[in-house]
Amino acid sequence: MSLANSLAKLANIYLDLSIFIGGTLGNLLHNFLRPNRRNSCVFLFLFSSLMNCIGLFYGLFARILSDGFDSYWSTINRIWCKSRVALTPTTFLISLTCIYLASMNRFFASCRQEKYRKFTGSNFAHIET
Repeated sequence: MSLANSLAKLANIYLDLSIFIGGTLGNLLHNFLRPNRRNSCVFLFLFSSLMNCIGLFYGLFARILSDGFDSYWSTINRIWCKSRVALTPTTFLISLTCIYLASMNRFFASCRQEKYRKFTGSNFAHIET
């Protein structure tokens, strides 16, 4: 293996591991600390953070195992391969949708007209998701 390939492999291992550990810790801390607040966006942000954790596990963890440690789960387990292909982009899209809905919720909460402010309750946030 050439020097460039070995450096790329090491960089891939360490950068992916740092993103995986930092993202997992950040999302878990977000899930444990955020429920103390009582506004209507908390549920949407919690669900977004949960989807990010699932997406990190399915997408990045499999890449770390395959690129860094030459353990290819997609060839060993067919169910893992198909679920990873389906769940990784889906969880990130659900997460982005929850963030979008939370920003719309904040927009409606700060609107001057009362007909839009009635859409900001926590019950409406549960219905949205």
